[in-house]
Amino acid sequence: MGGGSSFLRAPIPKDRVFIVTGGNSGIGYETSKWVAMMGGHVIIACRSESRAKEAIEKMKSEFAEEKKKGTTGIITEGDINVEFMHLDLASFSSVTTFIDAFKASEFTEDENEMMFQANYLAHLLIVIKLLPIMQKSGEDLRIVNNSSFAHEYTSFDTNNIQGKKENFDAWDSYSKSKGYQVG
Repeated sequence: MGGGSSFLRAPIPKDRVFIVTGGNSGIGYETSKWVAMMGGHVIIACRSESRAKEAIEKMKSEFAEEKKKGTTGIITEGDINVEFMHLDLASFSSVTTFIDAFKASEFTEDENEMMFQANYLAHLLIVIKLLPIMQKSGEDLRIVNNSSFAHEYTSFDTNNIQGKKENFDAWDSYSKSKGYQVG
């Protein structure tokens, strides 16, 4: 038994999403709190929005205390990333609504994968719309798009350019969006 940690505290990538049912109390609360403190993005899926928001505020307070104590294995920059989504496990309709809402959160209102649109399509649209104006405005005008090294770690799938697939991988999607940008 002892007084030490009962789990490995290791960094969790910020883009790793954890859905915790009942994350507003008991073991679900502790799981949500510690996963978030190690860097994960936590979605507390439960019936009561007010109880979830109270739990999130308590987690943030406890996180601040852990940072002050110098607890090892937790993030040191920024705040924890915890959000609420409504889910009533006693209702299949609620479960279906939750699943649809979660899946939709990966896509824009234009039905494009979020990173693909934000990192590539939106910038392409800006260029397309501004280029005629710039061409009339004089010589040596430029549009500069920044990218990242992530484009070096991707391959192109012309059959699935928007990244719509069952096993969504945030890093793969991000890398592809950057690859399209510099490609």
